[in-house]
Amino acid sequence: MDNRRKKLALIVLIVAAISIVAIKQLNDGQIKSLSEAIDAYHRGMYEESLSFVDEMIEIFPSDPELYYWKAKNQIEMGDVENGVLSLNKAILFQPSNAVYLNERALIYMDTEEYSKAYRDYSKAILVSPNVPELYSNLGNCASIMGEDSIAIDVLNKGLIVDSEFGLLYYHRGIAYYNLRMYNQSIEDFKQSYMLDSNLISSHLFMGMCFTRMGDTISGCEKFNLAYNMGMTDALEYLIMYNCKE
Repeated sequence: MDNRRKKLALIVLIVAAISIVAIKQLNDGQIKSLSEAIDAYHRGMYEESLSFVDEMIEIFPSDPELYYWKAKNQIEMGDVENGVLSLNKAILFQPSNAVYLNERALIYMDTEEYSKAYRDYSKAILVSPNVPELYSNLGNCASIMGEDSIAIDVLNKGLIVDSEFGLLYYHRGIAYYNLRMYNQSIEDFKQSYMLDSNLISSHLFMGMCFTRMGDTISGCEKFNLAYNMGMTDALEYLIMYNCKE
């Protein structure tokens, strides 16, 4: 599972309200509590965690949080189709939960069902309008769909919520790049890397902007920087533009 996807899902999970079932202890000592199932999940014991959750679903068949964790385990085990079905049940029982909507949207992104992802991200923002990750996700989705102007508008709204969230600048930089607004794109990639040093691909994109503007020297500097920081995708650009150290 992609680390960024895990990180975003975890951050939204913390921000959103957790159902009370997450701390509920069942009366039957033979049945594990949800907290134990979650612990097993975080230790990578997905089959065991799923077994705990399924036992609890038999007792609490209408509890959305159980279906959410069932989906999380199914997805980690590679059963994406049933993971979506479990999330559908969670959302059916609690349609205004940004965590569930965001999780399903992430799956739709992976399966390239972008219109469905866009719908779920939009709903999640209506529920939790103060979570910058959701605007970042929605803006990225819009860009992938070719709606870069819409993406910029969404990302601008996200920056009102949190002006120091690096991914908002990163995705807006991509949208500006797609619209051939290279100067604006470069500024956003500079800001994104300054706020989040993990976004080393910002240097690659800056290099692409510079070369598109005819500044091969600056472009090569950025390609070399990205490559030396471990981004192997930069190699093809180093070769393409005959860059030297």
